[in-house]
Amino acid sequence: MLELDLENLDVSFDDEFFKNEKLTWLPWVGVNFQTTTVRTLVLGESTYNWNPSSAVVQDRIKKNDHLRLVHQNNAIKFKAKSEYTRNFERAVFDNKKVTPLMAKQLWHSVVYHNLVLRCMKDVKARPKYDDYLVGWPETFKLFELLSVEQCICYGLEDKKIKAFKEAATLCGYEFKVQKFSKIGKYTPKIISLTINNKLIKIAFIRHPSSFFSWKNWAVFMKNTPVFV
Repeated sequence: MLELDLENLDVSFDDEFFKNEKLTWLPWVGVNFQTTTVRTLVLGESTYNWNPSSAVVQDRIKKNDHLRLVHQNNAIKFKAKSEYTRNFERAVFDNKKVTPLMAKQLWHSVVYHNLVLRCMKDVKARPKYDDYLVGWPETFKLFELLSVEQCICYGLEDKKIKAFKEAATLCGYEFKVQKFSKIGKYTPKIISLTINNKLIKIAFIRHPSSFFSWKNWAVFMKNTPVFV
């Protein structure tokens, strides 16, 4: 059974996480997050029930540390074919060959959370609009609790951004959308969000799974103020 290695994590926020019953799983908070120059949250999309017939898998999904275990396995331990993780790291470092030490350096310095708060029934399932609409307000709460200054969001789907706009409006937050030049078929966006007079910049990028041109996205990350 995979055990969570706490040396990679800052668990000082856990008591506050536990107070929020809508947080299905505990976010990953890197051990060096609080000492970084710019506090960054990397926002993934969803987790998947990759083996519905396995009682072990079902039990693991029900535990509140499931997201942390999945992220540890994919981002830190290099035990799975984690294309989305490796591609994102390549874009961050602008380097095809990301070493375990480089990966640990990155994931020790950020928060990782998934926007969708329920597990997809299988690997082919996709989130619905309501999943995003439910997920954004809880993400906003994390921005406040963790004093996040910038966010990198995986995925450029219209419904994800539409849900963001609806959720932010319902919460009474001001925001401004800025579009950039296309990267291939995709148009990156940065949304400047104001919560309680604090500015948070959110960069929406192509999901770094299949067909992700990390070299081109590395240029975007270097040349925009959102990523440090």
